[in-house]
Amino acid sequence: MTTLGNRSSTGRYTRSVEDPQSVRAPNENDFVVNSFRLDEYLSNIAPFLLKLPSWLGKDRAVVQQFTNTFWGTLLKEHSEMRERVRVGTALECFQTNFLANQEEYGLYDLEALGVFFAFMDAGTSSPHNVMLSFTICMLQDPEWLKMLE
Repeated sequence: MTTLGNRSSTGRYTRSVEDPQSVRAPNENDFVVNSFRLDEYLSNIAPFLLKLPSWLGKDRAVVQQFTNTFWGTLLKEHSEMRERVRVGTALECFQTNFLANQEEYGLYDLEALGVFFAFMDAGTSSPHNVMLSFTICMLQDPEWLKMLE
């Protein structure tokens, strides 16, 4: 199912179990889920720890590193797909249709990245993650939800 989802949502074929995108997505999901555990991050008990400098507070350093890596990967994937759409070499999939018609949805770049990420999750993760991503997008911008309907 992951191969079909990956092809239809991202326009990529999954060649093996070690496909980087298929390996990365579950690891990211595990990190996010574990970040809410009290025994993993003391800042969940004492939020003031997040205000400490990253060299002093392990939680903040780990979360900041994950955030930077995550956004870096997402921006790279987004720009690569946008370039393939511009040149005309992108395979037909949800992402290419979305990027080609992004203006019709009236989304800003940051909002569009949220939708783009949901499509990436559709190819590599569970449908629950995709629905959660879209729900977050809709909650952040109710006007977009009305346009989507």
